[in-house]
Amino acid sequence: MVQNAKFSNRFDELLLLAVDETMKYVMGERNTTIIYRYLESKYCNKEEIPQKLEFFSSALRDLIGNNRGQMLGAASILEQTIAEAFARKIGRSFEAPRPINFPEYIKELKQKYIQKQSVKDS
Repeated sequence: MVQNAKFSNRFDELLLLAVDETMKYVMGERNTTIIYRYLESKYCNKEEIPQKLEFFSSALRDLIGNNRGQMLGAASILEQTIAEAFARKIGRSFEAPRPINFPEYIKELKQKYIQKQSVKDS
């Protein structure tokens, strides 16, 4: 159980790194800061993103849109880009139908990551 918590913490760290790097690359430093502030005021702080994926996804849709007169699905594209970068960080190829359900895809990756790490340590 303690081992799974260790793997879960490492997974969360890598996810936050992928989120931060991707958002800064795509949106720029200033816009990323604005998104984090908005997220904090409405949903959760940055460190809680791995536990609150639905809130994070919802915040992105509120801010940058999802095919409703806003930037043509920009939230979906950003989520997919984050997911692709994250999959690479944990040594997996990106395999998902498009558009992805970001929270569900990340949860699936977490299960596979923990299982793989547990087997490695056995």
